[in-house]
Amino acid sequence: RTAPQIYDELSLLRDQGINYVYIIDDVFTADLEFMRGILEQIRRRGELGIQFWCFADIRDITDECVDVLKAVGLEKVLVGIESGSEQLRRKAGKMFTNETLYRRIGSLGRAGIKVEDSFVLGIAGETEETLIETFEVSATIANLCETEGTAFNIMTPLMGSPDWNRLMHVPELAAKYGAGYRFDITELRQDFFRHFCVFDPAAIQVAA
Repeated sequence: RTAPQIYDELSLLRDQGINYVYIIDDVFTADLEFMRGILEQIRRRGELGIQFWCFADIRDITDECVDVLKAVGLEKVLVGIESGSEQLRRKAGKMFTNETLYRRIGSLGRAGIKVEDSFVLGIAGETEETLIETFEVSATIANLCETEGTAFNIMTPLMGSPDWNRLMHVPELAAKYGAGYRFDITELRQDFFRHFCVFDPAAIQVAA
């Protein structure tokens, strides 16, 4: 949809008493030109009186992106960081350094935009050392901005995912889980951690 159409829809919501909108498009911040278009509509046609929440990829959070997000009324972003370990994060497809992460989270903090930081504990290759890195990164983020709703999610190898395929390459696990859809999630996680990670699973049960 076009920026004028988005503005029209938001205006309709406002007229119905809506003052907060969740944007669940996980590539919203990737299209800076589109966000500029919405901002232009607001400046030309008037403030909406609506605050927003959205997903954001840290790689998209440039200074200009932050300025636009603040101007359109963004109150909070959810950022999927996955791990404090740069090596594990690269394996998960998140190609940014902790230095970049801190710099861009700091930009959000200085703009007064709240951050929900989200991590996954138990990624393939996880160790006690990488878990500590994750908790340390989360603590650093909390010093750079106002965090709200930090999430430590426990890894679950979903059927059809690359991590599920890892399981299926282990004969005993393929025999155990490959024949149907009924299994115990906790047991599945424990088997995954036992074969692909090096840490005490009790540690992340407490953290999560």
